[in-house]
Amino acid sequence: MERPIFNSRDPAYKVPFGAVSCGRLITFRLCPPAEEHIAAAWLVLYREFADMREEFPFSPADTEDADAIKAPHTADAQPEPGDGPTFFSLRYRAPEEPELIWYCFRFAREDGSQVWLGKNGLCGDGQAACWQQTVYDNQLSTPEWFGKGVT
Repeated sequence: MERPIFNSRDPAYKVPFGAVSCGRLITFRLCPPAEEHIAAAWLVLYREFADMREEFPFSPADTEDADAIKAPHTADAQPEPGDGPTFFSLRYRAPEEPELIWYCFRFAREDGSQVWLGKNGLCGDGQAACWQQTVYDNQLSTPEWFGKGVT
C-alpha cells in the first residue's frame, strides 16, 4: 500500500479529526515521497472570516511524529537509510475566535521548484483544492431546536 502524503481523516496525519474549539492545537504531519526531493514544507491557510492568508513552516518530524506516520504502514518495504521519505510536522494553534479555515500545503524541492498539495493531489500554484477546518466557540450552547427534524 502506498503511503499518502497527507490524509485529513487519519490521526497519523492530523490530530484532532474534525472541527476544533477556539485556541486548540492541531498537529499536521506530512510524508512527501522521496522521489519528489522535498526540502521544505508550509501550511498555507486562508481564514475566511478574517479575510487573511497565512503560511506556517513545517519542521522535520521528530522520531515520535515520524513513527506515527510509519506505524499504520508497517507492511511497506523499509527504504534504505537516506532513500526514505522525509517526514514533516507542525503544531498549529487555532484562532481564539470562531473561524472557517481553508488549507493546503506548499513544498519546496531541493532544486528550488515548488509544488502544492491539495485534496486533488500534487499540483501547481493556485490549483490546490483546499481542505476545510472549522473552529468553533465551545462556550456557546447549541440552540434547543437544532437537531430536531431536518436542519
